Amino acid sequence: MKRVQLHHFISFFVAYLMMDVGKYFSSTGMEWYNTLRLPNIITYGWVYGIVWLFLYTCIAIISIWLFDNASRSKYWLITAGTFMINIIANVSWSYIFFYKKLIFAGFIDCIVVLVTAFILMLLIARKSKGTALFLLPYVAWMLLVTYQNYLVWQLN
Repeated sequence: MKRVQLHHFISFFVAYLMMDVGKYFSSTGMEWYNTLRLPNIITYGWVYGIVWLFLYTCIAIISIWLFDNASRSKYWLITAGTFMINIIANVSWSYIFFYKKLIFAGFIDCIVVLVTAFILMLLIARKSKGTALFLLPYVAWMLLVTYQNYLVWQLN
């Protein structure tokens, strides 16, 4: 059995910190958000909290896998780079959409998160199909929220 290492704790800490940053920016724009015309299939606030807690836990597990398999190989650099782009785009969405109130830019950001999550899942599956499965709920959720963001943009 593998020993728990410092980067395991750091991965969870950073993942949950990212979640809190997103929550902060989301809360700054809720008054504005409630004035928007929303599609019938919109997901409500309390669901987001539960889902994102689960998804950020999965993201922390992916981060641990990346640390545990770190190397200077081209594969690892591409995979880690894709992960970083995904994380930056993920955290940026709440700032773009809720804080800056840029619905179309938020939609584009959702597409970046979705595409990089899917690519990351494929890259990781080359080395560990089990680890890649942790990204399946993330990709599925991003499909839904990207579609919802698109509908919000179309309605407003």
